[in-house]
Order: sequence, then C-alpha cells, then structure tokens
Amino acid sequence: MKKLICVLLALALLCGCVCALADESVNFEPSITKLLDYSASDWVLTSYNRAALTVLLLLDLSQNNVISSDEMTALLANISLRGVSYVGRDGAMIHLIACDGENNMAVIYTPALSLANYVKLDNSITDASVVELIIANFCNDGYYKNDPSDILDVTLEILNALGGE
Repeated sequence: MKKLICVLLALALLCGCVCALADESVNFEPSITKLLDYSASDWVLTSYNRAALTVLLLLDLSQNNVISSDEMTALLANISLRGVSYVGRDGAMIHLIACDGENNMAVIYTPALSLANYVKLDNSITDASVVELIIANFCNDGYYKNDPSDILDVTLEILNALGGE
C-alpha cells in the first residue's frame, strides 16, 4: 500500500510539474550538439556519450541565450557533484533532465531534425527518484542516470580543448 501511495504521489507531482511548466518552454537549434552527427541511439550508447550530450546541450542552451552562462556553469558543477541528471531515448527523440534545486530543466532533442526544446522545471524537484519517475514516463526505449565523473571528464576535456584550465 505504501508503494502504491508513493507511486500515485510521484505521478501527481509529475503531472503537476509538466502541466505547470508548459508555458515555460523554448525551442532552439542545438548548433554545437549537432556538429556530432549522432543518431538518437548513438547518443545513449555509452555513459560517455550521454555525458557529452548533457554538456553539449547545456552549452547550446547558453549559446542560444536560453539560460545564462552562470546558470550553465552552476548546473554543470552541481550535476558533476550530485549526479541528478538522466538521459533517455524514445524513438528518434532524446530526453535530458538535469536538476540541482536551482536550475532544474529538461531538454527534448531530436537529432534527425537538429531541433530541441527546453523546459524549465520546478526548482523543488531535487530527489533523484522523482527525476527518475519523470524521465521513465517519457522514455520507452530506456533511460540512464548520468555518471557524475563522466560529466566532469567531458567538461574538463572541453575546457582543455578551449585552452582553459
């Protein structure tokens, strides 16, 4: 009975979050991410690919002025430490959800069309199990929790490639 109540509560939270945030979405072209000509299945193939997708989409969000560079930096740092980010696939679409309690967001990316949609999520969502329920609801072809060390590795590789330290 407790499990059923928890599932119902999580579904209610999910529906409330998605419905409440429908007007806070932005379409954008992920010009950095699309440079890697990966299919939806390629992006979820390895832990490293999923981390790279996460970092590249965050860079695209910042480049397109959907989020500020400060928000991007904070989100990257926090998900590298806390690890509350997931990547999943539903057919030709990739879903990314990243939450740090201050800059919670989701991105739906369709590599074949080079189009993405950003959705600002309620900042009260910080529990990994709730985030997992949200992505599980949308990803029929599987989802994975990002490994925080992979997020950090990709971020550092990009910084090194750009001449940063």
